[in-house]
Amino acid sequence: YSSTAGRVMAPCHAARTAAVTCAAAVVARFASYKHARGRSEITCCSDTAQRPFPVRGGFDIVLVQVLHRHGARTPIASFPGLPAASSPEFAAHWGQCRKVSEAELGVAAVTSKTGANTLTSEERVSSCSDPAGSYVPCRAGQLTPLGEQQLQQLGSFMRSEYLENPGGSLLAPDFPSNDELKVVSTMTSRTFRSAVSLLQGLFPQALEADVKRLVEIPRNPMEEILFANHARCDRLRQLFHEEKAEVDKALLSTSTRLQLIADLGARTEGMTLIAAGDPLRALKGHGKPLPPTVSAKLSEDLDACGHELVDSVMGRHNLEMRRLSTGLLLADMNEQINAAVQGCSRLRCMVRSAHDISVCGLLVALGLPAHCWPGFGSSVLIELLRERTSGSFHVRICCYDGVPQLGQVVVDVTVPLTSWRETVAPLLLDETQYAIECKLPPGVPSPAAHHW
Repeated sequence: YSSTAGRVMAPCHAARTAAVTCAAAVVARFASYKHARGRSEITCCSDTAQRPFPVRGGFDIVLVQVLHRHGARTPIASFPGLPAASSPEFAAHWGQCRKVSEAELGVAAVTSKTGANTLTSEERVSSCSDPAGSYVPCRAGQLTPLGEQQLQQLGSFMRSEYLENPGGSLLAPDFPSNDELKVVSTMTSRTFRSAVSLLQGLFPQALEADVKRLVEIPRNPMEEILFANHARCDRLRQLFHEEKAEVDKALLSTSTRLQLIADLGARTEGMTLIAAGDPLRALKGHGKPLPPTVSAKLSEDLDACGHELVDSVMGRHNLEMRRLSTGLLLADMNEQINAAVQGCSRLRCMVRSAHDISVCGLLVALGLPAHCWPGFGSSVLIELLRERTSGSFHVRICCYDGVPQLGQVVVDVTVPLTSWRETVAPLLLDETQYAIECKLPPGVPSPAAHHW
């Protein structure tokens, strides 16, 4: 391909215009889209499926990659005046949530917490008496029935956009082949169930057992690339502490901290502002009232402080932080775009089920921050578009705050493929280079664990 015009020159692209012959079938047999630890690996050229592409304006939609936040969940952090996790009062307040088995998550042993005071924590259900998929009393950090509905709505939206499009269908409308659709999730029950719910909205006639088999959890938390992984990167953790110290000294953070203590007393002195806001965001996300001791302004200020911190530590003003936070993820995304441009992959839809910090981190890396805390079910859709007249490629990036609705679009940009490449080029990392850049100089102590 020509990197200046984005036009495909590869021989395999020309094969698309030829009749489907035995030779084309042979080519397809030698094409493979391998996955090493969840990372795409292109091995050779193959013709794409002959199904017509969906259209958007004067473009064919060749590939869509979706990174979404899980649906509405129960709180992770505790809060004065609210029921404590695991208590009968907590279960009475939040109702029942779907059980996800440890086998489904690929976890060998049951643990009570995946991490302390992190945005990707959850309290796992350790009882073996209830089958996976049944409803059990909610624990901390679990997807609620509302969260399931939100992701089903996202799946239905994708179906209308990409499968019921007048121009064609990106995937087989009844059920896709494994090489057309790939779905990955982080190792939490809420992201796994969110991915399943999305697929149920995308393929409403499919059996749950079938859509579950499509969801992969290719990495353990220490290897995860769908969020900034401070635990595995000493240099990123060092930068986090430096940036957080600056944000914590800012006027809004100072004022909000003082107001929190004034309203709720000394019990909040050890809480981070993100932890203090977490239960309130869970309540608001479910349409539940705030505790009487919490004003709407305090809740809004906690959100503003939390988002400022996340934006800052994701590297809004620091290229090195952006690179270490999202370089591995962007490399995977970019590799899949390049494969589609060259006609070297049959992949048409990639779904990544992740977290609020995943959405924030991607937008910050691309220079498209939304400046608000992404609601439950928020999504970033990255479409590879091919102009129907010239064959040149463009990339559309669209972000919805919450379940997709017209009024909730916070980002919607379409740029030539060359602009996408210029933006991501300084950020891309492979595992080897990532490991090198994460190391601190000899003699520098390993930074303390990070806490949001």
